[in-house]
Amino acid sequence: MLHAGFAFDRKLERVVRQANEPILAQMKLAWWRDRLREEAAARPKGDPLLDALGREWNGREVALISLVDGWEATLGAASRKGLGEFAKGRALLMQAWADAAGASDDAETVKIEARRWSYGDAAAAAGETEARELAMELESELPRRARLTRALRPLAILAGLAERSIAAGGVRAVEDRGAMLAAMRIALLGR
Repeated sequence: MLHAGFAFDRKLERVVRQANEPILAQMKLAWWRDRLREEAAARPKGDPLLDALGREWNGREVALISLVDGWEATLGAASRKGLGEFAKGRALLMQAWADAAGASDDAETVKIEARRWSYGDAAAAAGETEARELAMELESELPRRARLTRALRPLAILAGLAERSIAAGGVRAVEDRGAMLAAMRIALLGR
């Protein structure tokens, strides 16, 4: 489930980041939104990602649609509202996964750490200083990182690497040798 969710997130990222015109990205995002509103059995077959989402996320498409909406909110100039919608979309994705993993007791922590991951990722991907600074500011407003349960370690790793990225001024989370060590430490200790 998580693998399919991450693959979908990366697919949406490519749609948004590679679009020369926002309207083209919006059309592609609308296609995904429309497919996810259909029953899984009624969707076109043959696209490996759409098929995986139908198998792994059946009944949880609301979270996937929220992710589409979040990526769409990042089109155009960076804004507090757009980055907030982006983080909300990822938070709903991670909450749906946490529920499926039986870790729904940590819902608020999942939401916060998914937002941290989103802001760190947005800061690292920002091409302009203003957008990077806005993402870093939003991350700084979040409460201190909390320990996640073992079932949620993948999110703990993403949030930890995002925090590390923000601390380094918004660089990509895995661009130095210490990132792998940090990820292993978080995987073992949860923080």
